[in-house]
Amino acid sequence: MARKSGFDTRLIIAAGVLVFGVFASVGATHLGDIDLGAGDMLISMSRGETGVLMDIAPRSCPPHCGIDFNWEPLGRR
Repeated sequence: MARKSGFDTRLIIAAGVLVFGVFASVGATHLGDIDLGAGDMLISMSRGETGVLMDIAPRSCPPHCGIDFNWEPLGRR
């Protein structure tokens, strides 16, 4: 059996982290609204009647914007 190279291993780990992040985001969306500010983009996810709604919009911020994460559970409204 051939040994996997370091690049293949890192690619598999990155794909696993991405899949876990997507499933965690969708799961958290069913429990509340999510707002993610990453750089000059604002990504909002919420639960709709037919599934998960996602809105991507620009945001104005200084040249060095950080990552802002806001999750508001439905029970706290």
